[in-house]
Amino acid sequence: MQASLGILIQTLVDQANDGRRCAFYISEGDTLHHVAGMSSEYAKCVDDFVISPESLACGLAVATGTPVITRDVLNEPRWRPWTWLGLQFSYRGCWSSPVETSAGNLVGSLAMYFAMPREPTSLDLELAAAFTQTAGIIISSHQSA
Repeated sequence: MQASLGILIQTLVDQANDGRRCAFYISEGDTLHHVAGMSSEYAKCVDDFVISPESLACGLAVATGTPVITRDVLNEPRWRPWTWLGLQFSYRGCWSSPVETSAGNLVGSLAMYFAMPREPTSLDLELAAAFTQTAGIIISSHQSA
C-alpha cells in the first residue's frame, strides 16, 4: 500500500507541476499515520495526530468528511499552536481532503502543502477528488486482503 500511495503522490506532484508537496495519511482508530509523501522527520512530528472536530488539517478533514483548506497557516487561528511546523518544513498553504472508500468509510486523508499562501482552483479540487478516490480504492483493497 505504501508503494502504491507513493506512486500516486508522485503522479499528483508531477501533474500539478507547481512545487506542491503531498502526503497520504491513514486512519488507525482515532489517529492518523503518515504513509507516503513527506520526510520521515515530518512524519515524526505528525504521526498519531488526532481525528476530531477540534483538530486541524487532516484530522479535521477525516472527522468531518469534508476538505479543509487553509490558505495560510500563519493567519489561521486554529494553526497557532502548530505554526512552527509550517515554518520548520517551509509551507504556508495546507489543504487536506478526506479519503473515503466506495463503502463510505473514511480511511485517511490527502494533504497538499504549498510554500506560499494559496487558494485552490477548480482544477486543484478536481485533482484532489480524483486522487482521494483512487487512494480509497488502494486502501480498501489492502484492508480487505
